[in-house]
Amino acid sequence: MGIKEIWNYIVEHKIGALAIYGALISTISLGFNFYLNNKDEAKIKVNYKKDREFFGDPQREGKIFTIITVTNHGRRPVKIEQVFYRYFSGMSFILVDSFNTNKQRILTEENPTVSFFSEQSEIDFNQVWYVGAYDAKNIEYKLFIASWPRRIWETMKRPFNKNFKN
Repeated sequence: MGIKEIWNYIVEHKIGALAIYGALISTISLGFNFYLNNKDEAKIKVNYKKDREFFGDPQREGKIFTIITVTNHGRRPVKIEQVFYRYFSGMSFILVDSFNTNKQRILTEENPTVSFFSEQSEIDFNQVWYVGAYDAKNIEYKLFIASWPRRIWETMKRPFNKNFKN
């Protein structure tokens, strides 16, 4: 075995090891970029609480409210445009509190939550399909209130319902 053959053997194995190292590093960096991209999104959660009562506010005292809370668990700021109840008939009940321009509705890391109130006597929860929120990009976020068998049943009935409005 000559020096030239030994040199060729060393060069071939180093290049192979270097190729494996490069593929490994690029795979790790690709996975890290996917992780950062996923972390940078807005992650909106809609929640609701029934049977809430205010104290100390003469306008609202004695009334029962439902509180809808929209929370951003992500890092990207999101502006919530409106919050609504969607009925099985296809009609929506937009909360008047959604049109309050004084409310800070831009959800950031410092201010991740905004709450909307509705009088519970005005809502028929037996007919509510889900609670939803729209952001500035017109993306809809949902929290289903009805049980899944009821949702499936109502969805199957929908083509036969002449009063359904989409």
